[in-house]
Amino acid sequence: MAAKRLISNNIKKLKHILQFRHYLLLGLVVILLAFADDLYAGAINNTWNGSVSTNWSTAGNWDTGIPTTGHDIIIPTGLARYPVLTANSVCKVIKSMGNGSSIGGAFTLTPSGSSTIAVTGNATISCILAGIGYLD
Repeated sequence: MAAKRLISNNIKKLKHILQFRHYLLLGLVVILLAFADDLYAGAINNTWNGSVSTNWSTAGNWDTGIPTTGHDIIIPTGLARYPVLTANSVCKVIKSMGNGSSIGGAFTLTPSGSSTIAVTGNATISCILAGIGYLD
């Protein structure tokens, strides 16, 4: 009789442990899904190369095509041509601008992500920036 009770109690404890593990795993999955967009969102760097012209909207001037709201853009230093907006444009963030780089034009650039722009040295931004709260 004592052995049956001991086995029954151990089975109940095992069920509770398995339930706890199930809920713990479920909780971890929910947390990962909640942050998955943030983990992936900054993964697409798009670097200006200016190989075709100064036109922001020319795909050949960028490593991965015309920037979208999913692109972190990088404007490096030492180029012959820098981007000029010829229409309202978007990006996720301006990830970095190198010394002597610039973004020009009479149109609006709207970053959809972070409102901080990292500038190394001196850079010029002469277009309209929508939603930028802080230039670093």
